[in-house]
Amino acid sequence: MSAEPADRGRGAGARRAAAAGQPREAAQHVQAAGGAPGPRRRADPALADDAAQALMLAFQRGEPGAFEELVRLVSPSVFALGYRYGLDAAAAEDLVQETLLRVYRARRRYRPEARFSAWLLRIATNVIISAARQRKRRPTVKLQGAGAVSNEGDPPLADERTPGPPERLQADERAAKVREALAELPASQRTALVLNRFHGLSYDEVAQALGLGVPAVKSLLFRARHNLKRRLERFMEP
Repeated sequence: MSAEPADRGRGAGARRAAAAGQPREAAQHVQAAGGAPGPRRRADPALADDAAQALMLAFQRGEPGAFEELVRLVSPSVFALGYRYGLDAAAAEDLVQETLLRVYRARRRYRPEARFSAWLLRIATNVIISAARQRKRRPTVKLQGAGAVSNEGDPPLADERTPGPPERLQADERAAKVREALAELPASQRTALVLNRFHGLSYDEVAQALGLGVPAVKSLLFRARHNLKRRLERFMEP
């Protein structure tokens, strides 16, 4: 992944914020902190919740540099959410931009009543859902081709170790197949599974993110796991 798509994503996010009448200061803060992860930065799916919450509260109090540090801390997790959902790199970077702008605008309303990661990913999920509604006429979300899977900037879906070239190729192929299978799931199943399986959100937290009851989330996850397993079976060796 080159640096160019990330630069385009940051510019697009700033333009959208300005067009929507949002404070220029918000877009400037996001851009100053880098917005989306850089071209060779791996995403850590486990947010440091205590540190992120402390930075958000510091930002709320008006402490200089707090928001920029928060952006650097949480951007990889939001980027990974978009990537695992099936977005290509540019769209995942746009997701980071819009999510962080919404976090900026929510600073006065923020209350540390839930895990920061759950609150943040709920915002990101709303961005994904809103964007999907706006592009209903498009056939599906864009996926990166298999040739791009080995890029060092892509957050891993499979083995988190650093294997040798043959093992790395196999891990990349498995990750590509998982992404392809995930992309074939209905959007609600895919979102619930990504939030629960890859980002560690509880049933309650997924329910809050999707605006559903816990029983509905459990049903979604059961069907998502079943459907994902069925789709992955065709990739398994006989």
